[in-house]
Amino acid sequence: MRKLRGGSTKETKKDKLQRRKDMQEIPEKVKKIVVPTVAAIVLTIAVILYIMARPAKIAA
Repeated sequence: MRKLRGGSTKETKKDKLQRRKDMQEIPEKVKKIVVPTVAAIVLTIAVILYIMARPAKIAA
């Protein structure tokens, strides 16, 4: 059993199961938070580059 930080008490079976459950939830949180944020940043950069790179209007 693991010793918990800051004390001499050992990790119980309930604590171990909770820690394992928390570790399984991390990839789900990444999908919900990080992926949309990165997509928004990339989209913003793409729009800025498109606006800056488009040709000026040709005077007729």
